Amino acid sequence: MSKSITSANAIWTMTIETIAPVPFQLENWSVDGAWEGESLEQVITRMSMDGKLNAGFVWRAPTTTLTFQPGSASIPVFQSLQLGQSSGTTVYRLGGTLFLPGVQKRFTFEQGVMTTASFMPNGGETLAEQAFTFQWERVYPVAI
Repeated sequence: MSKSITSANAIWTMTIETIAPVPFQLENWSVDGAWEGESLEQVITRMSMDGKLNAGFVWRAPTTTLTFQPGSASIPVFQSLQLGQSSGTTVYRLGGTLFLPGVQKRFTFEQGVMTTASFMPNGGETLAEQAFTFQWERVYPVAI
């Protein structure tokens, strides 16, 4: 039997040192692109003059972009983080957990930072979704 691939029952919680040290649940996601994890390039290769492939591992920070509807209660939390970082020229560390019941997986995000933030929704026929980008020191996938 196939597993459910719905995103609708996903649960994503985060913590932000000092600002929100107790895990809070993210909500009111974008319908077309709630979250996105960029692919990691972890190997650099070079061809030698005589046609030999050389390769080496390099650490890269996993990047995720989270996108919310403009009325999401998650947005003010990230705007507080953005304000805290800019007013204090301080970088706050984050943690997170994404639970995907349909495919029985959990992802743990450690030592993250918010690198970009949508400070307001774009206006149009309706208010546009707002996106926030994070980089993580480590992301651990775990089958449940």
